[in-house]
This record gives sequence, structure tokens and C-alpha cells, in this order.
Amino acid sequence: IDVVAYSPAGQLGGCKWESCFLWDETGNKQLRELHGQEYPNGGLALSPDGRLLVGTNDGVDVTVWNLSTGKQMPPLKGHTSSVISVSFSRDGRFFATASNDATVRIWDSNTLELSRTLTTIDRIDFYAFGVAVSPDNQTVAGSTSDGMVWLWNVSDGRLLRKFTTDHTLPV
Repeated sequence: IDVVAYSPAGQLGGCKWESCFLWDETGNKQLRELHGQEYPNGGLALSPDGRLLVGTNDGVDVTVWNLSTGKQMPPLKGHTSSVISVSFSRDGRFFATASNDATVRIWDSNTLELSRTLTTIDRIDFYAFGVAVSPDNQTVAGSTSDGMVWLWNVSDGRLLRKFTTDHTLPV
């Protein structure tokens, strides 16, 4: 298994090269094997309500499964380089993906449509490594290859703050 994720609903998801699985929270009972065309090997996230499994891989598309049906949805398009990570909002209304195209994208969890693209004004040469949504669902954080952390307002996409670490390695 290359990637794993828990949902607040108590499910455990995991993917390997050509398969994804859903287990109960203990891993003792396999609930479903998920089939599709693309399989995550980067980031993986389960929606808080246990309805969606979203994954990233070395490609530019975002992979989504509807866990009620077990069907893989059409890939989400928008990124132009490898999608690295994914994170859901705590209320499950949206999820964010980070990519080597120097963007973080916000997707609506109900429609699976792109809601907003977050990027920087002064830097487009970084690679995004991580993404996280704040507990109040108002801010998205992204970490980048130059050791920076970027904070954006979810509702208007405004860059709130950027700061660096004392590290020389990626955050």
C-alpha cells in the first residue's frame, strides 16, 4: 500500500499501484475494493462524511471515487503538472490539491468543480508539496519547495501571509 487516509467517519482507505481499498477503522474488515483507471500514489484523503475518496498521483489529474457506488468519477482537470497532495475541509464542503504547477486548487465536494485557483503573485517557480485546511475552513496553507509556507483566504483567494522556515530542505 503506497498511501493511506482515515476519515472522521471511521473509514480507512489505502491504494497501491493498481488497486484501492476501503476498510473499517481497525483494518480488520475490507468494506470495498475500488476499481478505476488511475490510482493514487501521492496524496490521499477521505471526505469527513465518508462519501468521497480523493487521490493524487504523478499525473496532472485528481482521482475521485464515490464511495456509495464504488465508482471512479471522471478525473478532475485543471493542474498542469504533477498533483502532490490533497486535504479536505473539516465540514467536507471542499477539498484542496497542491501541484508542481505552483498552484493550490479548491474543488467543490458536491459538484466536483474547480472553485478557485490559489497562486502567488511574485513567485511561480516553486513546487507545491503540501496542503492543509484550517480547522475553521477559512484558510488554506501550502508548503513549497523553497521552504515557504503560504496562507490563503478560501473565500476570496487572497494571499494572507507567507513565511519561511529556518530549513533549507522542503517543508
